[in-house]
Parts: sequence; structure tokens; C-alpha cells
Amino acid sequence: MDDRLAATASYYDIRVKNRLINDPDNINNTLQAGEVESKGFEFSLIASPAEGLSVIAGYSNNSAKVTKDNPVNGYLGLRPEEAGPEELINFWTSYSIPTGSLKGFGIGFGGNAASEHLTLNRSNGTFTIPAYQVFNAAISYTSSQYLLAFKVNNLSNEYYFSGWSTVTSQNLRNVALSFNYRF
Repeated sequence: MDDRLAATASYYDIRVKNRLINDPDNINNTLQAGEVESKGFEFSLIASPAEGLSVIAGYSNNSAKVTKDNPVNGYLGLRPEEAGPEELINFWTSYSIPTGSLKGFGIGFGGNAASEHLTLNRSNGTFTIPAYQVFNAAISYTSSQYLLAFKVNNLSNEYYFSGWSTVTSQNLRNVALSFNYRF
């Protein structure tokens, strides 16, 4: 396709041994005795199917579980907290008019999504960060000397969080205006 399409796909099956776990005999000590299994796949796509049109997309799925641990820790058989969300999606598509009187005007639309994240996941309970989907849009004008862009992030004003054993609030709807000048 004349270098208009690039895709990457990967599958993995990772088994980590000697993961640090708490020593059942000494609370101030750790042992290299835990094990974690992680299986998944990732896919990314970069395409320019027509002049001025660009598409970037990605997807990942990660299934992970603790397969060996000190029973006192409470992680055995569960998804490790550091594994993050099981599914992640991202995409951005944009179009810039390539010719004519509107040459240089462009629009873009995209977003990110994540499945729920068990940020604390132990046999005595879990704390879940909910799944989210965030969408963004942009309009722009580019000439040989400058770029003017207006972008709206989080179009639906989604209240969402990220974190790893923490909870961090993410930005609600916001706008950005940018101007770049080339000398």
C-alpha cells in the first residue's frame, strides 16, 4: 500500500519467579519466593489510507495472576495490583485538507479507554478504579510558517481516575489553544 499502513502485533506469556514477598517469620524482611504469570497481546496500527487522512490506534489485553505467594499476604490467585487495567484502547484520527482554498485546515478526533483497575486487590478486599472512556477533538490550520490549533480534551467531561495503589483524579473537560511559528 505504498507505505500507508504499519501494524504491530505481539503475544506474550511471561512467568516471573523470585518475586519479592513478605517473610511470614519476620515482618521486616522479604523473600524472593513469589511467582506471577502474565499473558496477553498488544496491537497497534498507523495508517494513512488517503492523502491528508491519518489513523493511529492501539489495543492491549493483559491477563495476570499471582501463582505463588505467602498465604498471609493475600495475593495468591489474584491479579497483581501493579498489573494495571486488563484492557487499554487508544485511537486518534485526523484529516487535513491537502489542496485547494481550504488547504491546511484540519480536524481530529480520538480517545483513550481503560477497563477497571483493581488498584488494591487482596483476599481481604479490593478497591477498584472504575473503567473509563475519554474522547478528544481538535481543529487546526497549518501553513508553511505557522500552526494554529484548538483542542478540547475529555469532551464528555468524564470524571475518571488513574493510579497504582493510589487514586489520582484526572482532568475534566479542558481546552487548549496553541500557536507555533517557524522561523
